[in-house]
Amino acid sequence: MANRANHFLNTLCCLLLIGQHKVFATYPNAFFIGDTTIVVYFETASFQINPAEQKKLDIFFRRHPVARLISMSGFTDSVGKSQSNLELSIQRSKTVLGWIQNKYPQSGSCLTQNFGESNPASDSVNSLNRRVEILVDSDNSTTQIRLIKKLILDQLYFQPDKAVLESQSMDYLQTIIEQLKKYQHARFEIYGHVNTPPYKNKSSGFQQQMQQLSEARAKLIYESLLDHGIPSGQMSYRGMGNSQMIYPDPKNEEEKRKNMRVEILVFVD
Repeated sequence: MANRANHFLNTLCCLLLIGQHKVFATYPNAFFIGDTTIVVYFETASFQINPAEQKKLDIFFRRHPVARLISMSGFTDSVGKSQSNLELSIQRSKTVLGWIQNKYPQSGSCLTQNFGESNPASDSVNSLNRRVEILVDSDNSTTQIRLIKKLILDQLYFQPDKAVLESQSMDYLQTIIEQLKKYQHARFEIYGHVNTPPYKNKSSGFQQQMQQLSEARAKLIYESLLDHGIPSGQMSYRGMGNSQMIYPDPKNEEEKRKNMRVEILVFVD
């Protein structure tokens, strides 16, 4: 019986990881068109990789010895405090990245992002939310690009709860646009953020609103760059919700405004 179960597990892993198919579309607006997204699942409140998930990773990297990591995202379920869940998601992605790099160093390194309980895979099955998603170029055919600059637009201010820039931000935005135009062959990933601390309101509907607001802010900057001559093919945008607040518990208006930010990552081939 145990042998049959192991055979089933191996077959299932191979089917999930086979060929050129994605398991999940992790980054719908990203530049990478990765071959495969591997999903590693965790036990409640744990960041240790259990033997079954280790076996899943082993099967993939042994079958794809030239595979390269592209990006990694950590998540949790909604049990417990939001800040603790964000920290747990960070531990999970660090553990998975370290495990892969230790056993398969040829896979390289990658950008990691952590969302805590934001962006659940399921509203009803918590076990599907305790995960790390790994975007992989399975045959090393994706163009390798590197991050050369991270711009934190700390003088770009939005009206509270709106994707509307305040007037004093316009000159600063123009300065950023002129700076980005110097990178004629670069690619830009634009990330929007909001100020609302996760513990203020844990309802899924509210968190979804914050996700949509952060994406609307990122899209506003994307459209501003587009209007000023930066080609759409050089850019992507994504909302991060309140998953990466600079000040998790802001004490004053300035800290709140720093949380309501946009960041731009600059990549080159």
